[in-house]
Amino acid sequence: YEGMMMWYNPELFEENNWTYPETYEDFKAICADAKAKGLIPVAFGSSGFNRINEWWLSSAISSYSSTEELNRLLKGELKFADPEIKGGFEEFLNCWNNGWISNSDSFAVSYEDARSLFTQGRAPFIMEGTWYYQTLMDTGMDFGVELLPPFKDGKTPVFPTAVSRIMAVNKDTEHKDAVLKFIDFMLTNEEAYINSTVIGNNQPLPINVDLREHTSEMEPKMAHITNLMLDAQEEGNIGYCLWTFFPQNTRIYLYEKLDGVLLKEISLEQYLEEAQAILDADIEQGNVPSLE
Repeated sequence: YEGMMMWYNPELFEENNWTYPETYEDFKAICADAKAKGLIPVAFGSSGFNRINEWWLSSAISSYSSTEELNRLLKGELKFADPEIKGGFEEFLNCWNNGWISNSDSFAVSYEDARSLFTQGRAPFIMEGTWYYQTLMDTGMDFGVELLPPFKDGKTPVFPTAVSRIMAVNKDTEHKDAVLKFIDFMLTNEEAYINSTVIGNNQPLPINVDLREHTSEMEPKMAHITNLMLDAQEEGNIGYCLWTFFPQNTRIYLYEKLDGVLLKEISLEQYLEEAQAILDADIEQGNVPSLE
């Protein structure tokens, strides 16, 4: 599995006497201060790759709505327009409209350029997934990583979680038995799994191994990320990434049409109304992934 986290630049934090925000109000205060000082509060780029919009959407709705509320949405018991759900979209738009997310210009910023803005010290934050760890390690940059502060008072920070990969066998292969043997090895050999995790594979496989017993062997930042994920799982503080928990038709509409809302071509209300119609059809057709 994998998931979304907030990565930050400790050097910028020290220079500006910031500490990592524990609340949404703290987060907004840092973003406002950073923008006033000519920084880009949160680096983000979607030019040529608007599917990346679902990173922010997953994080925003998970940081606002409870898991129970998201379950009820996906079962048809709540609507996108209900305040329990709509609030996450509204808070994301608040960040956008204040110019905190790539100066409200992510359409002109590529995914790679957003990463460069962060590593060059021009942005204190970047929203990325757990997969970003090795890329940052390779740059030699010092960095911090934490869960995104909750977008609602009284809510605990969550880890928006997703399935990171699948293993499949090509039906036309002449080597099906060998491939199945390899997959079996990947999913049953605890020693190989532990070794790969210790050296930096922070997208764990579904193997029943207590990774806490091995965090002392990991690079410290890798150990911290692992503990954040494990704590969130054990405490039930899990959010939903669109690409795993939402039906595909609804998911694609949400990330493809978000730009229209940001550019004020359609209202948030129209966007959510159209998303609801697609979700209703997905529910009726049995397209929603199992939540049991």
